Amino acid sequence: GVLAKVVINPDTEDLTPYLHFDRKIAIVRDPRDTLISRLMYGIGYHSPYDRDDRQVALMYAFLRRLEASGGELGVLDLIRFDWELRGIASDDATIRAHYAAEWARIEGFYARYPDFFPFKYEDFVVGHLDALSEYLGMELSGSSDVDPKHARVVRTKSSGDWRHWFRSTDAALFRTIYQDFLVRYGYGTDWTPHASPRIEPQFASEYFYRLVSEKRALILRPVARETLLQLARQQGAS
Repeated sequence: GVLAKVVINPDTEDLTPYLHFDRKIAIVRDPRDTLISRLMYGIGYHSPYDRDDRQVALMYAFLRRLEASGGELGVLDLIRFDWELRGIASDDATIRAHYAAEWARIEGFYARYPDFFPFKYEDFVVGHLDALSEYLGMELSGSSDVDPKHARVVRTKSSGDWRHWFRSTDAALFRTIYQDFLVRYGYGTDWTPHASPRIEPQFASEYFYRLVSEKRALILRPVARETLLQLARQQGAS
Protein backbone atom coordinates (compact mmCIF):
# COMPACT_ATOMS: atom_id res chain seq x y z
CA GLY A 1 0.00 0.00 0.00
CA VAL A 2 1.04 3.55 -0.73
CA LEU A 3 -0.02 6.74 1.03
CA ALA A 4 0.80 10.00 -0.74
CA LYS A 5 0.28 13.50 0.62
CA VAL A 6 0.21 16.33 -1.92
CA VAL A 7 0.14 20.01 -0.97
CA ILE A 8 -1.82 21.86 -3.63
CA ASN A 9 0.41 24.63 -4.96
CA PRO A 10 0.62 26.10 -8.48
CA ASP A 11 3.31 23.57 -9.42
CA THR A 12 1.45 20.52 -8.04
CA GLU A 13 -2.07 20.99 -9.40
CA ASP A 14 -1.78 18.19 -11.96
CA LEU A 15 -2.71 15.10 -9.96
CA THR A 16 -2.70 12.70 -12.90
CA PRO A 17 -0.03 10.44 -11.29
CA TYR A 18 -2.32 9.93 -8.30
CA LEU A 19 -5.71 9.44 -9.91
CA HIS A 20 -5.31 5.64 -10.00
CA PHE A 21 -5.29 5.49 -6.20
CA ASP A 22 -8.20 3.52 -4.74
CA ARG A 23 -9.10 6.24 -2.24
CA LYS A 24 -8.59 9.97 -2.67
CA ILE A 25 -9.19 12.54 0.06
CA ALA A 26 -9.39 16.33 -0.18
CA ILE A 27 -8.75 18.10 3.12
CA VAL A 28 -11.08 21.05 3.69
CA ARG A 29 -10.60 23.82 6.25
CA ASP A 30 -12.38 27.05 7.15
CA PRO A 31 -10.69 29.50 4.75
CA ARG A 32 -10.55 32.19 7.43
CA ASP A 33 -8.35 30.01 9.62
CA THR A 34 -6.44 28.90 6.53
CA LEU A 35 -5.73 32.55 5.71
CA ILE A 36 -4.15 33.22 9.11
CA SER A 37 -2.21 29.94 9.06
CA ARG A 38 -0.78 30.46 5.58
CA LEU A 39 -0.04 34.12 6.26
CA MET A 40 1.90 33.44 9.46
CA TYR A 41 3.80 30.49 7.97
CA GLY A 42 4.68 32.52 4.89
CA ILE A 43 5.88 35.49 6.92
CA GLY A 44 7.96 33.26 9.17
CA TYR A 45 9.40 30.64 6.82
CA HIS A 46 9.06 31.93 3.26
CA SER A 47 9.54 35.69 3.46
CA PRO A 48 12.17 37.25 1.16
CA TYR A 49 13.48 39.40 4.03
CA ASP A 50 14.19 36.74 6.66
CA ARG A 51 17.96 37.32 6.45
CA ASP A 52 17.62 41.07 6.92
CA ASP A 53 17.93 41.79 10.64
CA ARG A 54 16.26 45.18 10.40
CA GLN A 55 13.24 43.96 8.48
CA VAL A 56 12.86 40.92 10.73
CA ALA A 57 13.00 43.31 13.68
CA LEU A 58 10.26 45.47 12.19
CA MET A 59 7.96 42.48 11.66
CA TYR A 60 8.68 41.10 15.13
CA ALA A 61 7.85 44.48 16.68
CA PHE A 62 4.70 44.82 14.58
CA LEU A 63 3.43 41.41 15.69
CA ARG A 64 3.98 42.42 19.31
CA ARG A 65 1.92 45.57 18.68
CA LEU A 66 -0.77 43.45 17.06
CA GLU A 67 -0.91 41.22 20.13
CA ALA A 68 -1.19 44.23 22.44
CA SER A 69 -3.72 46.16 20.34
CA GLY A 70 -6.86 44.49 21.71
CA GLY A 71 -8.42 44.37 18.24
CA GLU A 72 -7.32 47.81 17.05
CA LEU A 73 -5.06 46.10 14.52
CA GLY A 74 -6.22 43.21 12.36
CA VAL A 75 -5.28 40.86 9.57
CA LEU A 76 -5.35 43.50 6.83
CA ASP A 77 -2.91 45.61 8.84
CA LEU A 78 -0.60 42.59 9.03
CA ILE A 79 -0.88 41.90 5.30
CA ARG A 80 -0.18 45.55 4.47
CA PHE A 81 2.85 45.65 6.75
CA ASP A 82 4.27 42.44 5.27
CA TRP A 83 3.71 43.67 1.73
CA GLU A 84 5.34 47.01 2.48
CA LEU A 85 8.43 45.18 3.74
CA ARG A 86 8.41 43.23 0.48
CA GLY A 87 8.02 46.44 -1.55
CA ILE A 88 4.55 45.51 -2.87
CA ALA A 89 1.60 47.89 -3.29
CA SER A 90 -0.80 47.17 -0.42
CA ASP A 91 -4.06 48.99 -1.17
CA ASP A 92 -7.33 47.14 -0.48
CA ALA A 93 -8.12 46.57 -4.17
CA THR A 94 -4.74 44.91 -4.79
CA ILE A 95 -5.05 42.76 -1.66
CA ARG A 96 -8.58 41.68 -2.62
CA ALA A 97 -7.50 40.80 -6.15
CA HIS A 98 -4.54 38.77 -4.89
CA TYR A 99 -6.50 36.71 -2.39
CA ALA A 100 -9.48 36.29 -4.73
CA ALA A 101 -7.17 34.84 -7.41
CA GLU A 102 -5.46 32.57 -4.87
CA TRP A 103 -8.78 31.28 -3.57
CA ALA A 104 -10.21 30.80 -7.05
CA ARG A 105 -7.24 28.51 -7.78
CA ILE A 106 -7.91 26.49 -4.62
CA GLU A 107 -11.63 26.23 -5.34
CA GLY A 108 -10.74 25.16 -8.86
CA PHE A 109 -8.94 22.17 -7.38
CA TYR A 110 -12.06 20.99 -5.52
CA ALA A 111 -14.17 21.55 -8.65
CA ARG A 112 -11.82 19.46 -10.83
CA TYR A 113 -11.88 16.51 -8.43
CA PRO A 114 -15.47 16.19 -7.16
CA ASP A 115 -14.98 12.48 -6.46
CA PHE A 116 -12.37 13.15 -3.78
CA PHE A 117 -13.71 12.53 -0.28
CA PRO A 118 -13.95 15.90 1.52
CA PHE A 119 -12.53 15.59 5.02
CA LYS A 120 -12.52 18.58 7.35
CA TYR A 121 -9.34 19.61 9.11
CA GLU A 122 -11.50 20.55 12.09
CA ASP A 123 -12.70 16.94 12.41
CA PHE A 124 -9.17 15.62 12.20
CA VAL A 125 -7.73 17.72 15.06
CA VAL A 126 -10.55 16.69 17.44
CA GLY A 127 -10.45 13.03 16.40
CA HIS A 128 -13.81 12.77 14.61
CA LEU A 129 -12.76 10.03 12.21
CA ASP A 130 -15.89 7.91 11.80
CA ALA A 131 -16.84 9.23 8.36
CA LEU A 132 -13.29 8.89 7.08
CA SER A 133 -13.01 5.38 8.53
CA GLU A 134 -16.18 4.38 6.70
CA TYR A 135 -14.88 5.84 3.43
CA LEU A 136 -11.55 4.01 3.77
CA GLY A 137 -13.11 0.79 4.97
CA MET A 138 -10.84 0.58 8.00
CA GLU A 139 -10.91 1.69 11.60
CA LEU A 140 -8.71 4.71 12.19
CA SER A 141 -7.09 5.65 15.47
CA GLY A 142 -4.22 7.78 16.65
CA SER A 143 -3.69 11.45 17.33
CA SER A 144 -2.87 14.72 15.60
CA ASP A 145 0.50 14.96 17.36
CA VAL A 146 3.32 16.11 15.09
CA ASP A 147 6.89 14.79 15.22
CA PRO A 148 9.22 17.45 16.70
CA LYS A 149 11.28 17.53 13.50
CA HIS A 150 8.21 18.97 11.74
CA ALA A 151 7.24 21.33 14.58
CA ARG A 152 7.39 24.42 12.36
CA VAL A 153 4.13 23.43 10.65
CA VAL A 154 2.27 23.46 13.99
CA ARG A 155 0.67 26.67 15.20
CA THR A 156 -2.71 26.48 16.99
CA LYS A 157 -4.12 23.08 15.86
CA SER A 158 -7.57 24.55 16.43
CA SER A 159 -10.46 26.23 14.63
CA GLY A 160 -12.13 29.60 15.00
CA ASP A 161 -8.93 31.44 15.95
CA TRP A 162 -9.54 33.80 13.03
CA ARG A 163 -12.10 35.74 15.12
CA HIS A 164 -9.24 37.09 17.23
CA TRP A 165 -7.43 38.38 14.12
CA PHE A 166 -10.32 39.82 12.09
CA ARG A 167 -11.85 43.26 12.52
CA SER A 168 -15.13 44.24 10.84
CA THR A 169 -13.23 45.83 7.93
CA ASP A 170 -11.25 42.61 7.44
CA ALA A 171 -14.47 40.58 7.44
CA ALA A 172 -16.05 42.88 4.87
CA LEU A 173 -13.19 42.36 2.42
CA PHE A 174 -12.76 38.60 2.80
CA ARG A 175 -16.47 37.78 2.97
CA THR A 176 -16.73 38.51 -0.76
CA ILE A 177 -14.04 35.89 -1.40
CA TYR A 178 -14.87 33.06 1.00
CA GLN A 179 -18.62 33.16 1.60
CA ASP A 180 -19.67 30.70 -1.13
CA PHE A 181 -17.12 28.16 0.07
CA LEU A 182 -18.32 28.48 3.66
CA VAL A 183 -21.88 27.74 2.58
CA ARG A 184 -20.91 24.87 0.30
CA TYR A 185 -18.98 22.99 2.99
CA GLY A 186 -21.26 23.76 5.91
CA TYR A 187 -19.13 26.24 7.82
CA GLY A 188 -20.67 28.99 9.90
CA THR A 189 -21.28 32.19 7.97
CA ASP A 190 -21.23 34.48 10.99
CA TRP A 191 -18.30 36.85 10.51
CA THR A 192 -18.54 38.60 13.88
CA PRO A 193 -15.07 39.22 15.37
CA HIS A 194 -14.38 38.09 18.92
CA ALA A 195 -15.78 40.53 21.48
CA SER A 196 -12.52 40.46 23.47
CA PRO A 197 -9.84 39.52 20.92
CA ARG A 198 -6.62 38.06 22.25
CA ILE A 199 -3.71 36.94 20.10
CA GLU A 200 -1.24 34.85 22.05
CA PRO A 201 2.48 35.50 21.37
CA GLN A 202 3.04 31.76 20.84
CA PHE A 203 0.78 32.02 17.78
CA ALA A 204 2.14 35.32 16.47
CA SER A 205 5.43 37.05 17.46
CA GLU A 206 7.00 33.99 19.07
CA TYR A 207 5.80 31.72 16.25
CA PHE A 208 7.40 34.14 13.78
CA TYR A 209 10.62 34.23 15.81
CA ARG A 210 10.71 30.43 16.02
CA LEU A 211 10.29 29.93 12.28
CA VAL A 212 12.79 32.62 11.30
CA SER A 213 15.29 31.22 13.81
CA GLU A 214 14.86 27.69 12.47
CA LYS A 215 15.38 28.80 8.89
CA ARG A 216 18.33 31.03 9.74
CA ALA A 217 19.96 28.23 11.73
CA LEU A 218 20.58 26.52 8.39
CA ILE A 219 22.94 29.37 7.49
CA LEU A 220 24.30 29.84 11.03
CA ARG A 221 22.90 33.35 11.49
CA PRO A 222 20.78 33.34 14.65
CA VAL A 223 19.52 36.64 16.06
CA ALA A 224 18.42 37.34 19.64
CA ARG A 225 15.01 38.78 20.54
CA GLU A 226 16.75 41.63 22.35
CA THR A 227 18.63 42.52 19.16
CA LEU A 228 15.40 42.59 17.18
CA LEU A 229 13.71 44.88 19.72
CA GLN A 230 16.73 47.19 19.81
CA LEU A 231 16.77 47.42 16.00
CA ALA A 232 13.03 48.07 15.97
CA ARG A 233 13.39 50.91 18.49
CA GLN A 234 16.13 52.46 16.38
CA GLN A 235 13.72 52.49 13.45
CA GLY A 236 10.83 53.91 15.46
CA ALA A 237 8.74 50.72 15.41
CA SER A 238 8.68 49.80 19.08
